[in-house]
Amino acid sequence: MTLAITAYLGLTLLWDLVPNAVHLLVTGDMPGGVVPGWFLFSQGLSPTGAYNGLV
Repeated sequence: MTLAITAYLGLTLLWDLVPNAVHLLVTGDMPGGVVPGWFLFSQGLSPTGAYNGLV
C-alpha cells in the first residue's frame, strides 16, 4: 500500500517537474507560450495531463 501511494505521488508530483527542468537545461529558459513538441508530448503522458485530456 505504501509503495502504491509513493508511486502515485511520485508520478503525479515529480512528472510535471522533470520536463520543466529538462526544458530549462536545454533552452536556458522556462517554458512559455511556444514550446517544443517533445515538451507537449511529455506533458500529455503525465498522469495529470492524461486526466485533463479526458475531461
